[in-house]
Amino acid sequence: MLNFRKAEKSEVKLCTEMAKRSFWDYRYFSVFCDNEQEKERFLSALFSAWLNSSQRRGSLYLIEEEGAPAAMAVLDSPHDKRPGRLDMLLSGWWRLYLSCGFSKVRRFFKMSERGDAPCHNLPDPKYYLALFAVDSKLQGRGIGRRALNECIFPYIADNGGGLLTLNTNTEPNRLFYKRNGFEEFFSETINENGKAIGCWSYKINIPVSI
Repeated sequence: MLNFRKAEKSEVKLCTEMAKRSFWDYRYFSVFCDNEQEKERFLSALFSAWLNSSQRRGSLYLIEEEGAPAAMAVLDSPHDKRPGRLDMLLSGWWRLYLSCGFSKVRRFFKMSERGDAPCHNLPDPKYYLALFAVDSKLQGRGIGRRALNECIFPYIADNGGGLLTLNTNTEPNRLFYKRNGFEEFFSETINENGKAIGCWSYKINIPVSI
């Protein structure tokens, strides 16, 4: 069995590096980056701030196989509050604007809000899998499927059950979630910076543990 637990503050850097490796070629996160150096700055600043904020709010989880980090997730629960200005300051979001420029970051967030909207517009209560990454060095071994079925689904079931939502932007991920019981309820193509990005929203109801 995989082990699923909340990440410690000291593990945010580890999770940041895992996310960077896993999403390096993910078009959604680099649509506004003009070269590899800019992508490195953007992904480093984005994931560092995002995961610091998530860890502070208790929504950053580490998934371990035989005691070693194998995957990570940002799972927002129905009870989580959105980060306020103080949290954003302490988590380092300002570094993202300094390293990548206000205009590009603003456009990225506007694109993200549009992509997230179908899930966020569903009635509460609901869980939102904001980020899910298997370490790129371990992909292809079924860890993603196991993480859902051994960790994330049981965690939600043990905490009252409910609707789990997410969105994704690649065809392989789209097939992965369908194979694992998710229902695709919204799809669109977002055109940004001369690039077309598919955006698909999913949901699954997790019954409460008996």
